[in-house]
Amino acid sequence: MLKENQKKRIGNLEFKVIFIPGHTKGHIAFYFEKENFVFTGDTLFSLGCGRVFEGTHKDMFESLNKLKKLPSQTKVYCGHEYTKTNLEFCLKYDSENILLNEKSKLVNSQLSDNIPTIPTTIGEELKMNVFLRCDDIDFKQTLNMKDSPDQEVFSKLRDLKDAF
Repeated sequence: MLKENQKKRIGNLEFKVIFIPGHTKGHIAFYFEKENFVFTGDTLFSLGCGRVFEGTHKDMFESLNKLKKLPSQTKVYCGHEYTKTNLEFCLKYDSENILLNEKSKLVNSQLSDNIPTIPTTIGEELKMNVFLRCDDIDFKQTLNMKDSPDQEVFSKLRDLKDAF
């Protein structure tokens, strides 16, 4: 059984286990610190996050906050290519984000050329992924949730995405 922060090896590669419940109760990420990449499964996607199935919104929020602490240059490999739909959702609620609008052009170009949009990086996600920006005062104001706790903002966004 794997445990939080446990280190394991595959050949010459060493990874650390990060326990990230929310999508499922036992969800984990594999963080390869030396190589600067993380496999996030169905918790963190490019411009999105996974649905909450077995866990709670609080679980998912806390799990995303763990991933936010990884170095900004860390490449993120997620379980699915949902970038286009996630981009549309982010733009609906953060349409004035210049970086997000630039990302839209890049993603559309990549997809039209049949090029994957993955990996992304933690740094990119911190600037554009609305699920990682629940603590951003300006973004909260856009949602009319200026005085709401960060977790409440996350829960509202996750509910909106479920109906998107």
